[in-house]
Amino acid sequence: MIHLSSKKYKAVLIVLHFLFVLQCPLWGDSQNTQLIVTPGTDFIASSCDIVLQNTDIINNGTFDASKADVAFTGSSSDTISGNDSALIKVFTVNKTGGAFTRLNTDVHVNNRVDFIGGLIQLNGKTLLLTDSAFLN
Repeated sequence: MIHLSSKKYKAVLIVLHFLFVLQCPLWGDSQNTQLIVTPGTDFIASSCDIVLQNTDIINNGTFDASKADVAFTGSSSDTISGNDSALIKVFTVNKTGGAFTRLNTDVHVNNRVDFIGGLIQLNGKTLLLTDSAFLN
């Protein structure tokens, strides 16, 4: 579990690459990891790629990846949940073995949604594409 509790976080490609891509597989594909943004906390990612392998996002603060690419990968289903919506520039779903990404909160996409493998389960929530965003 990754728990964010200080006031501001700036995401850097190298840090996130090593944190999620290298650390999560050590826990195995069948166990989900959680990225938790607590109330009053900002997770701001700018100009980077975030790869979340079998990782849930619980956003009770600010998850702003409106200038970043976020890919949900792996063989286990994961969720985006919390009290606040998530902002993502490029939302990529690249799941295997029938796994999916489930929305338990609204997600706003600024650029595009890429379907490589797997599905997005809306679960009664909104996947909002801005005026210039598209499905790919």
